[in-house]
Amino acid sequence: MPIGRNYQNLFKTLPGITPPADAHSIPSNPSRSLVFNANGSSYSSNNTRIDGASSTNLWLPHVTAYVPALESIETVNVVTNSFDAEQGLAGGAAINVQIKSGTNEYRGSAFEYHNNQLLNARNFFQPRNADGSLRKRSKIVYNQFGGTLGGPIIKNKLFFFGSYESTFDRRNSERPNLTVPTAPLRTGDLRASNTPIFDPFDARGNLIANPADRQPISCNGVANVICANRISPIVAKILPLIPLPNQVGAGGTIAQQNNYFTSAPFLFDRWTLATKVNWTPNDKLNLFGRYSHLDYSTFNEATFGPVLQGAPIAGGNPGTGSGTTYNFSLGGTYTLRSNFILDGNFGFVRMNTGVEHSDINSRPGLDLLGIPGTNGRRAYEGGFPLFNVGGYERYGVTEPYMPYYRSDDQFQYVFNANWLKGAHNLRFGSDFSVQQLNHTQPEFVGGASYGARGGFDFGQGPTQSCTRVDPANSSRCPPSPI
Repeated sequence: MPIGRNYQNLFKTLPGITPPADAHSIPSNPSRSLVFNANGSSYSSNNTRIDGASSTNLWLPHVTAYVPALESIETVNVVTNSFDAEQGLAGGAAINVQIKSGTNEYRGSAFEYHNNQLLNARNFFQPRNADGSLRKRSKIVYNQFGGTLGGPIIKNKLFFFGSYESTFDRRNSERPNLTVPTAPLRTGDLRASNTPIFDPFDARGNLIANPADRQPISCNGVANVICANRISPIVAKILPLIPLPNQVGAGGTIAQQNNYFTSAPFLFDRWTLATKVNWTPNDKLNLFGRYSHLDYSTFNEATFGPVLQGAPIAGGNPGTGSGTTYNFSLGGTYTLRSNFILDGNFGFVRMNTGVEHSDINSRPGLDLLGIPGTNGRRAYEGGFPLFNVGGYERYGVTEPYMPYYRSDDQFQYVFNANWLKGAHNLRFGSDFSVQQLNHTQPEFVGGASYGARGGFDFGQGPTQSCTRVDPANSSRCPPSPI
């Protein structure tokens, strides 16, 4: 079935499960695990085990820490109701993925998938160049390849299986229809706007308390023009970093809005390895050991480049991300008597991941702009401060939670016994789990955050006049929004 190379896509064929969907950025979810709801329950109440051991992304429990390569999977068992006691930690769906084992015959497979921009149609809505000509199709080079091999080490006793998958995604990501200030606006010439601009200060330079008393701004008698000596020295340092408009509007002219197009390289490399050994020393004992490994790296450029930053072009997190996920399990089954069977397993998952913006080692808030209280001494406080300008693209590091570094461990110990007594089948045991979150991330929940570098908001309120009267005080206007 054309479902992609993620077994979770098949869940859409099961009753009661919503179509699985992509979630989160690559550094937070390098396996590209999918999210779904089962029978109306929360998507955080699903539990996925690989060979009996839970593989949970502890920070984002609605996705799994590791998604095995499709070629390595033997079976997938999904239970959405009437759970057995041993299928705990799940209120929505209990999923168990079994990795393939070797047999008495050597068997293997190999595959390769390739796609590039020459195999794709041109985007019909792609904006044209400033001269009106068609833009070239953006670069896309996607390769995914791998293979498997399994067989005997000692026939009838000891077997091995291995799977490898690698993904290389190199492309030019695009962001069209952005808004940047035109050349006249940068000099203070606002005459292209039909909206009158009011001066928030009086002739002595004092802030006018009542917005109704503001006068239209002018320079040497020319309305809607700000004199050069009134442009903030800090703003004067930022303006040269903002690119000029490069996207034409209707009639082939540069518009005041939706006038900028940008593209930059995007990179995502990942490889996974799954190995498994099965040992049957005698008729009563069956043992297995499995080790899985994921390693990834990614780069996502910001809208305005490494100095001014801005929102990530490809979405998600800007800058450079990398990490490794380790997934290990060991288990076995022992037949004590013909009517009494013991089984157990131990599982370990370590998920290391992190991402940081490209200017993290600089302090432009202090060194370039000279704004006290922005960049601090700690490493994660580096980078361009955030500037929210109403009606325009944001400048600086726009993700307040950047950067982050995470190292999460989970240990699981499972022991079960199965006893057949007459017409009864008794199964009992224990499931013990230890989970550890170890994070460095400058973020807090419950209020607005500008990130570790600080930030500033520039709204339209200070340069607006007021024509409405406050019923509670006829001599003053309501406060302007900022």
